[in-house]
Amino acid sequence: MKFTFLGTAAAEGIPARFCECRVCNHARKHLDKNLRRRASYAIDDDILVDLGPDSFWQEITMGVDYLKLRHLIITHPHEDHLCPDELLYRKKGFSRVSQNLNIYGGVKVFTKIMGTIGSSYGAASPADLHFTPVVLEHGKTVCEPDFSLLPLNAKHMPGGTPFCYVIERSGKKVLIGNDSGSFPPESWDLLAGQLIDLVIMDSTCGLAFPDADSSHQGVNTVLKTVAELRRINAVKPDAVIYASHFSHNGGGTHEEYCDFFRPHGINVAYDGLTVNI
Repeated sequence: MKFTFLGTAAAEGIPARFCECRVCNHARKHLDKNLRRRASYAIDDDILVDLGPDSFWQEITMGVDYLKLRHLIITHPHEDHLCPDELLYRKKGFSRVSQNLNIYGGVKVFTKIMGTIGSSYGAASPADLHFTPVVLEHGKTVCEPDFSLLPLNAKHMPGGTPFCYVIERSGKKVLIGNDSGSFPPESWDLLAGQLIDLVIMDSTCGLAFPDADSSHQGVNTVLKTVAELRRINAVKPDAVIYASHFSHNGGGTHEEYCDFFRPHGINVAYDGLTVNI
């Protein structure tokens, strides 16, 4: 499995467009790993996790070929993770599209897609947009011919059917852990014994709010969540763990997060990073 971090930021991106804070000014000056697009991930060439406002930029700068995409997995319908207008351009009249796309998400994901497109451009069906909706429920695994998807309730966006995911392909598993505080009990129950190979942890609240745990995590909460994942054998002993989904309001630069997490065996993700597991 090839896993690529296309974006590692929270909603505002880093640098946030209008922000004068220390983190944003540092990113403008140094760029490189401090420059963060909104969170999105590619698995091999055919699976994309989240389609946010930076998707065009991510495609053309990171070598993602959208013509090869067959599966789009949406964590939740917040604007930094789902831009329905990007799917509008699959409609006849905008583009020539022959390949179907499977889209996976909670019920509110599809409410947002069809509602946003309908309010701006008139009613459209999934068939008009060349996609098949796969409505997910917590704990019910979806098995495709070459991968499986286990949705887990996230501690985020009440009423918005947000999910974290365990994705398995070719005998390897990855946990997409954003956006969420530490997981709710019903999700911990399903994580026990999973023996995951790669973990992506929400780190939105960062150093500024280290104990945050309401709908995102601060750095201390990340440490507690990872410790619990290890205790219940949710992850393999040699699992690779990355902090991701950073906000400028979290108060840390890439280098500062590396200094914090390195002693705990946790890596810090950056845009364009590819991990092979």
